[in-house]
Amino acid sequence: MRKSTWLGSVMLAVVTTMMLLGGEARAQYEWIGTTGDWFDGNNWTLGPPIQTDDVVINNGGTVQLSQAGAEVSSLKIGTTAGGTGTFEMTAGELMTNYAEFGVVGTGTAVVSGGNLVVGGGSLFVGGRETAGTGTMTISGGNVSSGDDVQLGRIGTGTLNFEGGRLSGGYTVVGKFGTGTWNQTGGFFDQDFGDLEIGDGGTTNQQSEQGPRQGTIDMSGGIMYLTGAMAIGNRVGGGDVTISGGAVAITGHSPEGSPDNNIFVGRGMNWEGNAGVGGATSLKIVGGDAIVIANNSLQMNPLGVSSHAVFGAGITGTSHTTVKLGGNADLAGGDLQVELMGYTPKSGDSWVLIEAGADLSADKDAVAGLIQAGGFDAVEQFPGATGGTILNQFANEDFSLAPLPEGLSWNVDYESNRVVLSVTGQAISLLGDYNKNGTVDAADYTIWKDNFGS
Repeated sequence: MRKSTWLGSVMLAVVTTMMLLGGEARAQYEWIGTTGDWFDGNNWTLGPPIQTDDVVINNGGTVQLSQAGAEVSSLKIGTTAGGTGTFEMTAGELMTNYAEFGVVGTGTAVVSGGNLVVGGGSLFVGGRETAGTGTMTISGGNVSSGDDVQLGRIGTGTLNFEGGRLSGGYTVVGKFGTGTWNQTGGFFDQDFGDLEIGDGGTTNQQSEQGPRQGTIDMSGGIMYLTGAMAIGNRVGGGDVTISGGAVAITGHSPEGSPDNNIFVGRGMNWEGNAGVGGATSLKIVGGDAIVIANNSLQMNPLGVSSHAVFGAGITGTSHTTVKLGGNADLAGGDLQVELMGYTPKSGDSWVLIEAGADLSADKDAVAGLIQAGGFDAVEQFPGATGGTILNQFANEDFSLAPLPEGLSWNVDYESNRVVLSVTGQAISLLGDYNKNGTVDAADYTIWKDNFGS
């Protein structure tokens, strides 16, 4: 059922080739063309590169690849201060053991088709050891890493994910630098490890400078995760906003038992250091998404994050429920409600969180989305078989959700659900013709259009 036949054979070929050729001298091939074809030898300092060669794009040029047969040891873009370059792939295949876009300067990678296969050396967008700036846009094709996918390890890395498929192991959005993941489509198909949004490093890495900040904005597409979604994995700050698409934390990592938790402020390796981490948040906007996890939701369980927030952006009468196979421990975080273009009425209610949920229908829905996208099926594993709401949120913030006079917010902590509702009776205002609780230009328009009728 797993898709690994294609990926496994390709990765084996990459690793085998690199091992066989590892003893040979590696040459560095620099792009000297403007915009041109990968296989045109006139565009390179030493002719078309081969398996043992390191490739550098640094002169502001654009390398275009549209056919199979490209294979190199490493691909780096923007290796000097002020150096820039672009790699564009529309079809074909490139196999490399290592890729870094925006090493010191600025690097851009655009994949709209074909297969970009990175081996065990990992894929970095933004500088790995230096403060480069990288951007990767995926709108089609397949991009895979045999190990990590990192956005902004030291530098600044941005992923614009519009379509196609991305796969890899441990995935970090902002380690010491700044990472941004914008997803409007496509399928993130994780092979192993966690998704870490704002990591920040261990206690032994405090000397590393940087903002340690990660951001995910997801309005479409699919995420299939094998480990945890860890916002503020260690001391980093992280914000995840989900307004559409599907997040299924239902996979199984080959290296150990499944985690499948959602952490808002994980604080790993920083036990006993309360409040030293960055601010963290998970915000669900509207009712167009699927968010499921086999196990638990934990709000700042070690107290390391300086502020952990579960946000609800209310856009109408429907709202996406975060569904968990296990428990929801909310004591370490705050609830923040925001009105986003909707004026609630008395009796409105929304289920924000459900613990101990039956995830089978949602897993089927995710499988249907994967199939509809033309992607290979994945195996979604069973998780916890029951759960409850263990604690209430520490605080409830309605400052971004003013209600008409006479109405009040209410939060019910049921045994396995958190339910947000509106109670009371709105007081009618003179001149409030559209009954939204305010008198403004819209009411004047209604009055004018109906004057004398």
